[in-house]
Amino acid sequence: MSNIRLKVDIDNRSVDIEADKDSFEAVSERAVALIEAFAKVPASSAIAVKADEAVSEDIAPERAADQSGEHKDAAGTQKQRRVRGGGKTANWATLNDLLDGKTGPQLKEFYDKKSPKNQNEQVAVLTVQLKRLLGRDGFDGNEVHTAFRMVGAKTPGNLTAVFGNMATAGLGQQNDKKFVPNWKAEQLVDYDLPHKPTKE
Repeated sequence: MSNIRLKVDIDNRSVDIEADKDSFEAVSERAVALIEAFAKVPASSAIAVKADEAVSEDIAPERAADQSGEHKDAAGTQKQRRVRGGGKTANWATLNDLLDGKTGPQLKEFYDKKSPKNQNEQVAVLTVQLKRLLGRDGFDGNEVHTAFRMVGAKTPGNLTAVFGNMATAGLGQQNDKKFVPNWKAEQLVDYDLPHKPTKE
């Protein structure tokens, strides 16, 4: 069984996820769903939300819904529960005209030099360098997917969720279905990457 750690800092609007490669995508989707659930709870409410209850499609038999979608809690009180569907992954297109013969190799060279380790770092490196090469701020999923292809890296299974994770971590924002990296993402790319070797 893999060890998964999720740290949510509401005050700093950051999410730290530690998981192996196979679990990371599912864990990040659940983290986004959990944050969305917390965002809908009024600050004055004293409600404890468990991660499994907020995002799981599988509900324990003793708490399963009847046909009306209502659930009974331990006291037998009827409660309405929102049924959440699984995260949908987009079918991104590869754009042939994103970069030319000069800027394409520059993107790959920069990506290889920075050697990002996780999905947030990968998207930060690609969008920050695209911003510099193309002279514009925001990039949609097709453009980021194309950048992943150009550098020979695998596009995350749910790129939209990665954009949401990055916005939550303060590395940019989503605007009109585009991810816009900010100064914090630029600092991550310029000063924190590549990672320094750890001393033993």
